[in-house]
Amino acid sequence: MWKSKVWFCIPPIVLCLIDSTITLIGQSAEYWQGNYELANEGCPPMCVMLQMHPLAFEGAIFAWIFAFVAVLLLVPRWLGRSLSIAILLGHTWGTYTWLEFRFHYGYWTMIALFLFSGLLTGLCFEKSERVAAKLQTPHTGNADLPIGND
Repeated sequence: MWKSKVWFCIPPIVLCLIDSTITLIGQSAEYWQGNYELANEGCPPMCVMLQMHPLAFEGAIFAWIFAFVAVLLLVPRWLGRSLSIAILLGHTWGTYTWLEFRFHYGYWTMIALFLFSGLLTGLCFEKSERVAAKLQTPHTGNADLPIGND
């Protein structure tokens, strides 16, 4: 059943990568000149990673992705959906705060970002349901036709 849960992982992965990319782009010129103590990040553990080095931050991001993907694949479907949405919302909000406060994009950017997040989540959850249904339906040979009472 984990094959259907893989789709729960895509929205938070996409938004996490967008959030971390915007976070790096949003660092000051002084930061990129090697003054890592000037890191700007609202998440305290990730700020520590940025203060160490940008690659430490990226390593932490990939560790975070690995951790939440493992959890999403291991928990029951109802909990996986809920956690996927929670992680997605956190990274959507994190991305928006960069776009608003560092790059001065406004209200409509927030609407577009949350709309994108919602549509991506809806599409992936729908695909997950279809995969789950297909995995529960017996098949014959190479035909993609269900067996049973038609």
